[in-house]
Amino acid sequence: MFEINKNYTREYIHTVCGGSKQAFLPTRNGKVVAACLRPDLNPQAPDVIICDGGSAARRWKNARKAGRGDPCFHQARY
Repeated sequence: MFEINKNYTREYIHTVCGGSKQAFLPTRNGKVVAACLRPDLNPQAPDVIICDGGSAARRWKNARKAGRGDPCFHQARY
């Protein structure tokens, strides 16, 4: 599905995972399916993600605690 250190467009991530093309934590059927992060805002990701306490952030945290490994993408340029 995805390879480490390979570049993917948001369109491709959306096609494979579903969810929003704009959200940094896109959800599908109530579950976070990926994390699309800017390295300047989240330099320690995926271990530490700086975000508000919204529902998507809580779902990501709960998925990580449960051992579910959703793909995490770092934005190459912004």
